Amino acid sequence: MSDIKASNQQKKAYLRRYLAAERLERELTDELTTTLMYYAYPKAITYDHAGGGSGGPRDLSDFAVKVDRLQTRLLAERSRMIELRLEITDRINAVPDETERLLLRLRYIRGESFERIAGELGYTWRHTMRIHGNALQHFETAE
Repeated sequence: MSDIKASNQQKKAYLRRYLAAERLERELTDELTTTLMYYAYPKAITYDHAGGGSGGPRDLSDFAVKVDRLQTRLLAERSRMIELRLEITDRINAVPDETERLLLRLRYIRGESFERIAGELGYTWRHTMRIHGNALQHFETAE
């Protein structure tokens, strides 16, 4: 692999970190919501074990500890995600060309496909890919 390709791969991996952090934040939010639902509506949950009874959680202190742990993880992940977005956005904003900056934001902050980006920019997919390659060349990561 050439030096340029290797460098571009590293830059794309760096830029993808924000969307990965955003996905993790959504997963933690879903986990917290599910946990709250299990405790708020225990009779609505179907338990697939023998022995009858509700089988649901009854200890509120256990519930409070679990919710607190999830909230702590969620807040930490949100903070990390915000910092990462600011860092990546600052680096994208340092790219000299406005179209290249827009393309990088659409791809790596909003998570748009190249097809949608091409449509939004009014370019062919092939030309959009060329702009992306140029944008990566002008994008600087942390040293």
